[in-house]
Amino acid sequence: MRLLKNHGILTGDDYEQSYKESKHLNIKELIKCDIETIYDRKSRKNIHPGVTLAVHKYFGSIKNFNGLFVLQLKNKKFKVMKKIN
Repeated sequence: MRLLKNHGILTGDDYEQSYKESKHLNIKELIKCDIETIYDRKSRKNIHPGVTLAVHKYFGSIKNFNGLFVLQLKNKKFKVMKKIN
């Protein structure tokens, strides 16, 4: 992240739902048990607990776009992109 220039874009995948949307799951316990993916019956999505927690830790509960997160660096702060063309 420190290599990203101002107005640069940071993207990542395997981010199917936010940590907030996953509160009914014990994300930290799933990570301890080395579970890479799990099917969430409530949301009907396969999720990646490690990615969910890492994104939450660094950026909070941000919006996803079909399993992707997209952020733009503006004046040393990351902003969630509102839409993807």
